[in-house]
Amino acid sequence: MALLDLPAPLRFSSLDRRSHKGGLEASILEQNTEHVWRRKMADGPDPIATERQGRDVPDPSGGMAMRQQLGVGALGCVGLALALTTGAAGAGCPPDSVAVGPACIDKSEASVWQTTNTILIKKIRKGTVTLADLTAAVATPLGLTSTDLVTAGCPVDGNGCTTVYAVSIPGVTPAHYITWFQAAAAARNAEKRLPTNAEWQAAALGTPDPGATPGAADCNTNSSAVDLTAARANCVSNVGAFDMVGNVFEWVADWVPGAPSGCPGWGTFSDDLMCVPGGNTTSAAAIALVRGGSYLSSTDAGVFAIGTTPPGSTAGLFGFGVTGFRGAW
Repeated sequence: MALLDLPAPLRFSSLDRRSHKGGLEASILEQNTEHVWRRKMADGPDPIATERQGRDVPDPSGGMAMRQQLGVGALGCVGLALALTTGAAGAGCPPDSVAVGPACIDKSEASVWQTTNTILIKKIRKGTVTLADLTAAVATPLGLTSTDLVTAGCPVDGNGCTTVYAVSIPGVTPAHYITWFQAAAAARNAEKRLPTNAEWQAAALGTPDPGATPGAADCNTNSSAVDLTAARANCVSNVGAFDMVGNVFEWVADWVPGAPSGCPGWGTFSDDLMCVPGGNTTSAAAIALVRGGSYLSSTDAGVFAIGTTPPGSTAGLFGFGVTGFRGAW
């Protein structure tokens, strides 16, 4: 099978920008191999090799040997190209995130910072920025009150939010007064996006759920305030993402039709919150999904906790700021 006939995920991954290099190198390998073949074919048949067809006779001209080497070389190039492209697609994630299948998900819940410092912005987009960098550049943390983002020029509908950036670092208060639109804009500016519901679920699996009685190192499911990001050592998923249970609800990319009222729950499957309406199409309002629970959720928090909130609201399920997000690459 020619390299250009390979399925797109093997040639080029839109989820990992670093796979561009692998795709380019693979394309060059194939073009070079095809060029050698075309030159050989243009030379016409080798009379000595033709005479020796069907006989096991050494070929002093190297014609048959050359064709055999070209054949092996072509296969080798395709194999190497496959290794390059699939290796690039599976390359390591930026330092601030963990691999979840073909995607990269932020290790920490997002803090949101306002800056116009180009050097700082480059670090944010590479996933290498630190709290010291942000502090030195006098970046402003936002999403900590119900009005600070709007006052900073980022309205609830996200239009014009061009100077705020989603950052995944430990030891800071995550944004928790933020609408879906503001979160989407902050992620976009950092060259990230909101994870899909499925990506979030895969990243969260394995996070221990302490229920109503968390210890100091357990997930923040029952306390009086939002905790710092990645501050609780036991609150980490199988893939290494922190705080996916409790602390703050997290917006995901998905929207669903609004439910008339109430949360149907999971039944006997889980005691985690579940507010998806289940295919209701009569409600006029669309709502966005929030995941994981917050510091107020108690037993409602968990890896299966799924709520719904109007995407333009900063109030969250409890009437005030308990909803944040994390980015995906």
